[in-house]
Amino acid sequence: LIQQNVDEIVLVTDEQMYEAARWLWRDFEMKYCFPAWSLFAPVIFCVVTSAVAGNEALDVNSIRKLTNNRTWALNWTACDGYPCEAFWDWHNDGSICARIVGTKRDGDCADDGRWRIDGNRLCWTFTWLGGGEGYKKMCVLVEPVDEGKYRTTRVGSGGITFFTFVDLSDAD
Repeated sequence: LIQQNVDEIVLVTDEQMYEAARWLWRDFEMKYCFPAWSLFAPVIFCVVTSAVAGNEALDVNSIRKLTNNRTWALNWTACDGYPCEAFWDWHNDGSICARIVGTKRDGDCADDGRWRIDGNRLCWTFTWLGGGEGYKKMCVLVEPVDEGKYRTTRVGSGGITFFTFVDLSDAD
């Protein structure tokens, strides 16, 4: 119940109450939260970027070794800590067998793409995979994290991790 006037009472559904609360919060957020947040955003961006940018990107020969008939277990940064592993096979002929999250290591390829090395960047193009997410055609820098573990950053992203991976070929 919402009392509009002393003489008039209006019945409101739960959905209408939820919508009203959502609009009130959005109005509050835009007036008070957003301006304060926007003052700190450049500082936070610089701190995060400098904390993430640590190791040097691999050179051409190191990237070639990692893509020389190798299998990677990828963990997507976008999954925000939830397990979402995908397996990609890199072949000497420049082809990639990419499996989507949840597919077993020896499962069917979801898409067959092509890869190449451009300077110290690993680039690929898929036929359809990643089209909606923006990685159908892209280049990444590859950096070592720990022994056998690597991270990739999109070229031009300011050092933000795209995915991490482990080269499973050495574990066989």
